[in-house]
Amino acid sequence: MTIEVGFSILPAFLATDRLFVAAASVTFAFVLGIATGPFRGNARPLFWAVLEGSVGRLGKRLDRPKRGRKDLILRGVVVLALGLLLSAVIGGLARAAAWSIPQIAFAEAFLLSLCLTNGAVLHMMFRLYRAHGSKKSLSGAYHAAACSSSVDMSGMDDFGITRNALGFAARVTAMGLVAPVFWYIVVGLPGAYLYAGLAALSWQLGREGASPFFGRPLRFAEAAVGVVPDWITGSLFALAAAFTPTASIVSAFQGLFTSQGRAPYAQGGVSPSVVAWTLNVSLGGAVIDLDGVKRKREWIGPPGATAQLGAGHLKRGIYLVAVTSLLLAAGLIVAGVYVG
Repeated sequence: MTIEVGFSILPAFLATDRLFVAAASVTFAFVLGIATGPFRGNARPLFWAVLEGSVGRLGKRLDRPKRGRKDLILRGVVVLALGLLLSAVIGGLARAAAWSIPQIAFAEAFLLSLCLTNGAVLHMMFRLYRAHGSKKSLSGAYHAAACSSSVDMSGMDDFGITRNALGFAARVTAMGLVAPVFWYIVVGLPGAYLYAGLAALSWQLGREGASPFFGRPLRFAEAAVGVVPDWITGSLFALAAAFTPTASIVSAFQGLFTSQGRAPYAQGGVSPSVVAWTLNVSLGGAVIDLDGVKRKREWIGPPGATAQLGAGHLKRGIYLVAVTSLLLAAGLIVAGVYVG
């Protein structure tokens, strides 16, 4: 199989091999993630750890709330530039590595999967589901959910833990699965790495709007390139409702287009909103992240929905996320066959 991997936009839509490679990468991340679970308790994409442990660590040192507004915004711009530079370098090296291997398609699929997550998220959710069915509290099973979502769950009840895990799964499906695949198809492997690096820093330092000045450049940049994939993810969630027990596809599409009970983009945008409407639950609520910063999340979902999420809600959430991943892979294959 030959594959077009150049850093160009227009030819990408004609490079059908990218569609098949993306489908293989989604499947690979799905199977391996379910089999192995979150890496060191973290269900976010593996490449995110590179940015979070380097530029992200520097960003935490530079984010000083007592500094002036302009100073904080400038610092955010510097961190953004460093993150994009590092992501571009690593993405370029990844493309060069793929070119150096005879099995280019396999190499591209593997390297793209480092920017993705889906199976590890399902593994995390399933552990929480099993804990619901046991006599023990969720306190023994929330480690991966806390590390992945960067939320301090030590003071949460079981409802709050489940709510947070479901909201994380919805948002990371957009930022850690659909968006990197979208930019891989449009631009190639460097595009996937550039977006993944930007998403990692926006997640870590943007703090869902709780960092109003320092995190603003990161959130703005991610929103500029993430809003279209977010809508695609929401649409996939809505279609997945047709295959999810007791989920309402009518409510799903209502959540896709309504402005009522919609999450602001900094809190996830369309994706968690559709999940909340589909499952008739309320997601959100104030939390404290692992750095001790309070995040004032808005409540999202249809009027009258319950915020007391239990095992049944989590089970349907697992169905929804799993089917969405499978629909994405199947859609890429069908598109590749049709275009080819």
